[in-house]
Amino acid sequence: MESEKTLQPKIIKHLKKEGWYVVKTIKLSVNGLPDIFAFKDGKTVMIEVKSEGKKPSKIQDFRIREVQEYGVKAFYCDTYQSFKDNFEV
Repeated sequence: MESEKTLQPKIIKHLKKEGWYVVKTIKLSVNGLPDIFAFKDGKTVMIEVKSEGKKPSKIQDFRIREVQEYGVKAFYCDTYQSFKDNFEV
């Protein structure tokens, strides 16, 4: 079972290797925003990373849907495979 702490660096490494500018969020003025913001070629992707088998909290789920309404690709993942499955931009 993979933890959030080990999954996040794998995802960040993958994104950087693919040429994305990556920001790992720590504390923001808006609660519930995803853990990782990635930018490339005018595209933005926001990713909430959870430990395997865990789901986003209600506020995290709300924020993901909220930014999607603005046209931002946003999703959560709990495994490296689920990240790759959802990352298509």
